[in-house]
Amino acid sequence: MKPLGLRRLLKLSAVLMVLRVTGAVLALVLQAALARWFGVGELGIYALTIAVAGTLSIIIGLGYPAITPRFVPAFLEAGESGLLAGFIRSGRAHLAAMSAIVWAGALIVFLLPDALISRDIRLALGFGALAAPLMGLIELNGALAISFRLPMLSFLPDLLLKQSLMLLAVTVLAWLMPQPDILPVLAALLAIMLVLSGGQMLILSRLGRSHLTAVRPASARPEWRRAALPMTLVVILTSFVGDLDLLFLAILLPTEDIAIFSICFRFSMFLSFGVQVVYHLLMPDLSAAYAGGRIGEIGRKLRWANGLTIAFTAAATGLAMLGGQHALALFGPEFLPGHAILVVLMAVQMLAALFGPNAQFLNLSGNQMKMIPIFASGLALLAILNLALVPWFNLFGAAMAFFLAALFWHGRLAITVYRECGLHCSVLTLLRQDKPSAAIG
Repeated sequence: MKPLGLRRLLKLSAVLMVLRVTGAVLALVLQAALARWFGVGELGIYALTIAVAGTLSIIIGLGYPAITPRFVPAFLEAGESGLLAGFIRSGRAHLAAMSAIVWAGALIVFLLPDALISRDIRLALGFGALAAPLMGLIELNGALAISFRLPMLSFLPDLLLKQSLMLLAVTVLAWLMPQPDILPVLAALLAIMLVLSGGQMLILSRLGRSHLTAVRPASARPEWRRAALPMTLVVILTSFVGDLDLLFLAILLPTEDIAIFSICFRFSMFLSFGVQVVYHLLMPDLSAAYAGGRIGEIGRKLRWANGLTIAFTAAATGLAMLGGQHALALFGPEFLPGHAILVVLMAVQMLAALFGPNAQFLNLSGNQMKMIPIFASGLALLAILNLALVPWFNLFGAAMAFFLAALFWHGRLAITVYRECGLHCSVLTLLRQDKPSAAIG
């Protein structure tokens, strides 16, 4: 497949960031519609359902979506169609087995007597468990699409189509139903995710014919499972660190302050997604170059990635400093004290861009296990810093605790990448001509 050029990287990064922003706006409109037409309590059920589905989808995937950008491009580069077919079959088989277990759990939840579980919790847990395999399939399909260099097929269903179709479904249901009920909304969510995941699979199967025609899938390799299973914990530790921090802060701060910190953190996640879009788009090229030992190409791609992400995060942090209070005022005057918190959390994302894609390189080089103690110790440090700073500095202390913990784990990741791969990924050391110490097997 043709490598990703700088011009196309710029174009795709801009398009996907626009999709992300559009999807976030649609999500806010959807939540407002649910609250106004169905009630705040019903909105809470929907939000909890999405949270349950998202958490379980990571466990159901058993780490295969996370390792797909590492193995699939290498198989394509080497022309290993049998291994490619075997890897895809193994990922889907593990997903199917775990889905059966989760769906059995959903059935148990629905059968529990009313004395043990409320209707709201039953709906959230039950429908969340039913939706989790579909969400996990969308994540696996998306990882495959990225590896085949089809980023729109990866991001479009989850970022835009799901929110758009759900908003349409909620609007129609609110118009048709004399007595609003969240149950049809949750059923619509399942139907929409089924259509999106099925559509992704259909497109991928047609694409795969050119690579997998008359090829017998190879048997599942033990190294795939060894690489995938730890990534389940890695994804939870990395993707849910903000949620874990909020849960801890709830012990130290009143709910009003938690709301301010949460909104500021969600704003900073826009930057995080922008950085991850660039990294995801370049991972197939970086993986193939690393497997082939093409050092010059690795350095060039890293310079592109760091240049784009640093410029983007620096500009956004500057905008937060100059006009962040106006964005927070949209949520109410109670959120204006969060301006400094917003700037610090934006700076956390700029910090990540400055250090570069170290976590991604540990993954593609087979050193993903080494990330677990780094993030686990980082979370422990975050808890200690919260205990030390929040009582004295309140919300600003919470933001600084997050910044210092992020500095710790990004620094540890950079050191580990250099030790294991012989690479510098940060903005300050990209000009060095480092040679990877090993190639992907």
